[in-house]
Amino acid sequence: MKLPGKLLKYSASAGSGKTHALTAFYLSQVLHDPGAYRRILAVTFTNSAAAEMKERILRRLNTLGLENEKGDRERKEFAVWLCKFFPEMWPDREAAVVTIRRNAPVALDNILQDYSRFAVGTIDSFFQRVIRAFAREIDIPAGYEIELEHQAILSDAVDSLLAEVATDGKLLDWISSYVASRLDDSKGWDIRREIMEVAAQVFREDFRQLSTDDRKMIGDYGVMADYASRVFAVRRGFETDLKNLAAEGVKIYTECGLSTDDFLSKSRGGVGESLRRFAQGDTRRPNSTWVKAAAEGKFFPGTARPAVVSAFGDASRRGLDDVVKKISDLFDRRYGVYVSALAQVRTIHVIGILGAISERVREQAHEQNIFLLSDSGELISKLIADDDTPFIYEKIGAAYDHYIIDEFQDTSRIQWNNFRPLIAETLSRGQDNLVVGDVKQSIYRWRNSDWRIIHSEAAQVFGDAVETVHLSTNYRSRANVIRFNNALFSPASIPASCDERLAYEGLKISDVYSDSEQQGTPGKPGGYVSVTLYRKNDDEGWKDRVLRDLPGVIERLQEHGYRADDILFLCRTNEEGKSIISRILEYSSLCTPGQRARYNYEITSGESLLLERNPAVTLMTASLRYLTDPASRINRSQIVRSYILATGGDERLVYSGDTPDGGGESLPEGWEEAIESFRNASLYSATEGMIRFFGLGRNRANTAYISSFQDVVLAWSGRHSSDISAFVQWWDDEGCKSTLSQSERQEAMRVMTVHKAKGLQSRVVIVPFASWEFSKPGYARSLLWVTNVPAPFAPMPVVLPEMSGRLDESLFSGEAKMERASDWLDGVNLLYVAFTRAVDALLVMTQEVTRGPAGGSGANTASLLNEALAKLPGDFKTADEETKRHIECGELPAVETKEREPWLEISGYVVSEPRGTLRLRTGGALPADEVKLAEPGGRAYGIMMHEILSRVTTTADIEKAVSHACATGLMPLTGRDAAVTRLHAMLSAERVKAWFDGTTAVMTEATIILPTGAARRPDRVMISGDRVTVVDYKFGEPSPRHKQQAADYRELLRQMGFPEVKSWLWYVEKDLIEEA
Repeated sequence: MKLPGKLLKYSASAGSGKTHALTAFYLSQVLHDPGAYRRILAVTFTNSAAAEMKERILRRLNTLGLENEKGDRERKEFAVWLCKFFPEMWPDREAAVVTIRRNAPVALDNILQDYSRFAVGTIDSFFQRVIRAFAREIDIPAGYEIELEHQAILSDAVDSLLAEVATDGKLLDWISSYVASRLDDSKGWDIRREIMEVAAQVFREDFRQLSTDDRKMIGDYGVMADYASRVFAVRRGFETDLKNLAAEGVKIYTECGLSTDDFLSKSRGGVGESLRRFAQGDTRRPNSTWVKAAAEGKFFPGTARPAVVSAFGDASRRGLDDVVKKISDLFDRRYGVYVSALAQVRTIHVIGILGAISERVREQAHEQNIFLLSDSGELISKLIADDDTPFIYEKIGAAYDHYIIDEFQDTSRIQWNNFRPLIAETLSRGQDNLVVGDVKQSIYRWRNSDWRIIHSEAAQVFGDAVETVHLSTNYRSRANVIRFNNALFSPASIPASCDERLAYEGLKISDVYSDSEQQGTPGKPGGYVSVTLYRKNDDEGWKDRVLRDLPGVIERLQEHGYRADDILFLCRTNEEGKSIISRILEYSSLCTPGQRARYNYEITSGESLLLERNPAVTLMTASLRYLTDPASRINRSQIVRSYILATGGDERLVYSGDTPDGGGESLPEGWEEAIESFRNASLYSATEGMIRFFGLGRNRANTAYISSFQDVVLAWSGRHSSDISAFVQWWDDEGCKSTLSQSERQEAMRVMTVHKAKGLQSRVVIVPFASWEFSKPGYARSLLWVTNVPAPFAPMPVVLPEMSGRLDESLFSGEAKMERASDWLDGVNLLYVAFTRAVDALLVMTQEVTRGPAGGSGANTASLLNEALAKLPGDFKTADEETKRHIECGELPAVETKEREPWLEISGYVVSEPRGTLRLRTGGALPADEVKLAEPGGRAYGIMMHEILSRVTTTADIEKAVSHACATGLMPLTGRDAAVTRLHAMLSAERVKAWFDGTTAVMTEATIILPTGAARRPDRVMISGDRVTVVDYKFGEPSPRHKQQAADYRELLRQMGFPEVKSWLWYVEKDLIEEA
């Protein structure tokens, strides 16, 4: 009988060669059976990691198959590894060498000849494959587009919801109540901002795991209004009772001639002072002085004068003791429920529209034929709910024997639930699987990752089948860097300090770091570690002093022989990164030519490589805006400024206000006519024409940015129509975030956040601001997702209390303590990831602080670092200065610089001259062999017809509009005549001919700007006096969503002052017209 399979769990600390381990497991299977590659699925989280894994597998197979000395050596070394880790499959070393020699070339040839079955990719790509196979079952239209980002569609969904306030009475009441609650709390009332913040919860896995009934419940405004009234009643009831009781107590002791100074502890928390605070609305729990006084009935000090003692006796007889006891009882019985209600006040109204927002997100996605990548896990979880794994295998065309999951600590709950039955099925057949990760590097909890899965749950699910292997050798860093990190992150150091401060048994950070100690390799001795602690200075902040010192640090490193691209700055936030770049650029601008020749001050970050930072790109986007609004002086000025900068002109002209006509004389002659000539071109052709006309491609500095921008334009055009105004709107909302891919060979220092540096390394790592808070302050406070709702708030399926210190006294104390401990773990993990990126040298700067008291103070990395640094081994030397303290160990290693291969540089961006014979087909173009005009269907056909009709004011415009569609590649030229004939017939039909006879003022695709800043664009608006007719073209099946959309247009125009508005839906191909 075959033994059950194993789930190998490699606990791979930083730099421990996890990619090598993943590759070796994969090779152990394909070298034993060269056809096994078809039955192995290896997944990771990024395309670059998947590409690296593929490359390693292929390169290793090639080396193992070499018939030379190198091949012999590799085979012998790998055979040792196989026999050590997989003795059941590879019991004999000599036999293993023979098998490897025979099978490595065969396996390599098999994979290369059958590359599509080489299943090494991202989790998302695997899920997409399953989704495409099940598109019909889960009601996803064929030909959908994958959308990676959900922010834009979420914004549209919120705007759509807010636009319905005018027509939906229940929604209006709900939003009004929400605004009132915010004003009552003296808060701001930027409704959209708060709704957007909480609306993002619909993409949390917690929300996705709610049942359909639960989602309907929180979307029922009646149910939510009842719930809100209960929450506010709890809050008001407690506050009113407390205030009334306290006011009664204050009245008693003042009428007895007493003041707060007569009480024990006086105004420092005495009973009198506490009663005064409670009467004024303070609801904080009484302190220990109150508790003791209430228990013993002693409110005054022993030294009190007889008259005061007599007055307290009088107050007691009048009921002061009873008031104090009632208040104490009020806190004992009702404070936990009160704090629980208080924590929900800011979010309770928004919870009520989560269901509605979720539905509108789905509608927006369906309207745009988009599939949100973030939806894939949820849909697959529904598919495998019955554990029908063979059916899934049949649909995707493969059955896997082995699953390999990389970066397992970043796996989300839904992803794990989706893979779990697949893994269980292979284990039951005696097959092995592998998961690799490190809970200490779990830093993406905000992206739904759940560190508990790798830490404990995998073992709980699969029990004895799980075999944990600790990879504890660090192949990345030098010895002193490893020793430093071992000292800081040993269970008895920073993790133990966290546990002491948190005092929470549900999560011990020292347990998470129990396997943190690493060993180095003989080939990487030495290394350098430097920590600088900046003392408090009233004249200058510590971060300002760090920034002042950074240029000197860089120069010393380069004097030692390090290149600029050997240096990596790691920060917690983008703002910190910007301050570093600004400082270096400012310093370099003041340097002498000799300094600039000696040192390389080039520095880059993702922020600095934004496409919109390049003047050639801003010139093109400004020109596109000019086409949408030629009267805008801002667009005109932006064109002038960008042209001067993009072509290497005199920058002083940009800032001189003396030039007439906004500096237009600086532009090439005929620029307005040239830009206007691009109005009827496709988007890509228009930008290519701008590059040609303005000569942007001749400046080498623009080349990479122009090329990347054109890639963005082409990708956008392939998924949307070639509508310039739509592209401009998208660019302003989302496209402006596009960045230039950074070459690894670029000779510049790098600045990035710790999150982006995950998986990377650098010879020198500088962490200049190693002090970050563990909890989120103010507006960004965490929201607890509580599904185990306590009785006072049941039967709600979910509540979202805000994190605060008071939650420890609430009914959500367990969830709050776990969230706080998880925040601390996130913070320590970020520190661990930052410090373990270094190869040769690690330089850390932070503030010098003293340890705060346990329980919350000192909840930042600086406090923990200061405490841990005091426990470093004796060979870490300390040197004190007046304003800072240095701790260091070792020396900078000798730098071996290798000659680099010469760069292949492109001298400019070449634009081909237009010849009138080639057409770029974009924006859903219709190939003649796929969809003919006579055979309508699909999204592409609808895009084409909308584009044509947007250019038709009267029937006289039909031929020109169709010709434009052909010229831009939207329609094959062979279909032109048939299209013209058919459109004449459609637009001359009795029911619609009045819309196209020229008797009304017509606006097509006119943009209506909402108060929120969002835009709506009805297909056709016809105005005749006070009467307005709106027509929205549809080319698919009728839907209630369409009527709502048309009704929204009608209401918007009425709000704009048009008294008589009719809105129509025209289902063109069905010859169906409906009034909304």
